Amino acid sequence: PGMTGFWPRLRAHALRLFWPNGLGGRTILVLSAAVVLVHLSTVLLYHDGAADQADAVFADQVASRLATAARVVTDTALPQRDTRAHALSSPGLELHWGDHATIGALPGAEPDSMALPNFRRRMAELAPDLGEVAVRFGPADAMGGPAILNGSVRLADDTFLNFGATLAAAASPWTTHSTLFSTTLMAGG
Repeated sequence: PGMTGFWPRLRAHALRLFWPNGLGGRTILVLSAAVVLVHLSTVLLYHDGAADQADAVFADQVASRLATAARVVTDTALPQRDTRAHALSSPGLELHWGDHATIGALPGAEPDSMALPNFRRRMAELAPDLGEVAVRFGPADAMGGPAILNGSVRLADDTFLNFGATLAAAASPWTTHSTLFSTTLMAGG
């Protein structure tokens, strides 16, 4: 019985506390809310554009490095190919050579996420001499490492250059939050 009047009184007190009585105060509150909404939407749009640009740069780098590695590995004698592929690896791109693809089927037989057809198309545009390229996100069974994007390139002699590439965005998961926080601090200052 004593609690029935508590919630209405709390709501009325909160409304008096946060909702201004005068027209000027209400106008300032509504305008401030609009500024905050505009700020948040522009930060999100900026972040989306930056992420798209980072994806394009990532595709450019991976495609050019894979094209170079595929040429070098193809020109290497069979017994030394895996050693050469490992030598061509770098911190962002791990390379292996073998007689089978580490991710299974090549394009067409594998379900793609929305980003993969665009990534595969971009790689074909940047390095048309790569031939068939199969990619998927997540660690592959055969590679098992921390790679975010795994793939296989079919070489001319029906062997495969298998790769694992770490996405730049995946290396720093707090990018969205730090961007939002820093721009909010700048707007407040």
